[in-house]
Amino acid sequence: MHTNNKSNKGRVPKNNKNSKKLSKSKNKSKASTNDLNQQLKKILLEKLIEKLK
Repeated sequence: MHTNNKSNKGRVPKNNKNSKKLSKSKNKSKASTNDLNQQLKKILLEKLIEKLK
């Protein structure tokens, strides 16, 4: 058993699997808000350009 622990040292502990899933879902929501922000910026820029014309 001791040798098994040694060979698994480089691996991520099982406990972290759940926390990784959580962080992944958090990242997904962040990405979607980033997309929305970019879309908003585009729209606002387009409106600004229209006003300037």
